[in-house]
Amino acid sequence: MPNNVITIKWGDLYGPHYVNRLYSAVRRNLTGDFRFVCFTDDSENLQPEIATYPIPDVIDPKALSSFANGRKQQLFQSGIGELEGPCLFFDLDVIIVDSIDCFFDYKPGEFCICKEWLPPHQVLQYKFKNRQFGGNSSVFRFEANSMQFVIDMMNEDVSYPQQFRLEQRWLSHVLRDHMVWWPDEWVKSFKHRRPVYPFSFLFPPALPNGARVMVFNGPLKQSHAINGNYELSPRRVCRPASWAAEHWID
Repeated sequence: MPNNVITIKWGDLYGPHYVNRLYSAVRRNLTGDFRFVCFTDDSENLQPEIATYPIPDVIDPKALSSFANGRKQQLFQSGIGELEGPCLFFDLDVIIVDSIDCFFDYKPGEFCICKEWLPPHQVLQYKFKNRQFGGNSSVFRFEANSMQFVIDMMNEDVSYPQQFRLEQRWLSHVLRDHMVWWPDEWVKSFKHRRPVYPFSFLFPPALPNGARVMVFNGPLKQSHAINGNYELSPRRVCRPASWAAEHWID
């Protein structure tokens, strides 16, 4: 049974080249057979090797009303996309920079996800208040057809998910006793790893040691890392990063 790598694309925020470059990166960095599946409302201009399926429409819209990207939750529907076995999900705003074999080998059968990235002062607040850290859903793994209960919970009481501003906060709440964090060094946030202002004017963002995936969770995306950015606010300035241009390719 091949491993599954899945993603989701809707609207026009991310063009087809985001999906194609993610597929190319998986092909370069994953050994063995795999299926690459994209759930989308527009499959035009995607590589023919990419299996495409419509985005499931199985959650009451009221339950998703407070989430900017709640469509991701629909991928937990059982029986979609002819999926079987482990499914590794990637957001489209990532760059894979090294082998991802380990993401399938690590803690098989568990739900694995990134630990949310927080600035140091928030980390201290969480620890002081004994508050549980949540997950960041940019990269997570689950077993196909094992997560239907997440959707069922959302549909049973549509007001309950509305208490959470982010879909990953809701997911962290539902799975709080079942989440396994990826090792910290594997997945890094570009937003939290680039040089801080004003040093961002002087030094390019470095690729952290041991990183396998860089996540662009914030206003700066892959193109900003490749070309540099001086147009947003001074605190979002970054110089071009050679590693980004090397790895985000067709």
